[in-house]
Amino acid sequence: MPPPTIKTRTEGTVVPPRSKKVIAANAQVMRQFLKLEKQDYFPVPAVYATLGMMFDGADFEVFEDDEMGEDHGRTYPDQLQIVLRNSVYERACGGGEGPFYDVS
Repeated sequence: MPPPTIKTRTEGTVVPPRSKKVIAANAQVMRQFLKLEKQDYFPVPAVYATLGMMFDGADFEVFEDDEMGEDHGRTYPDQLQIVLRNSVYERACGGGEGPFYDVS
């Protein structure tokens, strides 16, 4: 699948941030669905890597930070694609270190 056309923050739809409480609730539902309730940290890289198996045609990519501007991630629902900035992905691969993972 070719990479999506990158939109700037002034293009497309910018959604409001979610609270830690909402993120934690959503993560809990996903943990239950994937039977990951006993894991300390949600395996973001592993789940994203399997998107294509869960949703036909879905894709996940990592872009360099300078390509992402100030965005930590982007979704393209019409293209079934999720894009993360490299620094966010690297932290996710680091085993849950730092406040990025503390959504309690």
